[in-house]
Amino acid sequence: MRNAIPILVVAALAVLFTSGCAGPEKKFGRGMRNTFEVVRLGEMRRTIEQNAVLNSPETGYTTGAIRGFNRSVARTGVGIYEIVTAPFPPRPAKVWATWMPGMRDNA
Repeated sequence: MRNAIPILVVAALAVLFTSGCAGPEKKFGRGMRNTFEVVRLGEMRRTIEQNAVLNSPETGYTTGAIRGFNRSVARTGVGIYEIVTAPFPPRPAKVWATWMPGMRDNA
């Protein structure tokens, strides 16, 4: 009996921490992809091309490059944020109603 209790505790903890992991796994993967945007520079290429096609080639290589670099840096920041916050579940809407009793429940 003494040997069964630690095994049951480990099994219960495994079930507790692995149930419903599809959301955090996706968020962590998306964060990893967004973090490596600085290396890939996909947003920069896309913005240069769109500016060159929609406006003019001159603005594509100047304004498009600056906007694309800004988007790449912003996407990298969002990726780091998603990696850091991936283990934490999102807050449900009902929690706010208990913290602010005067507010109406919109959920």
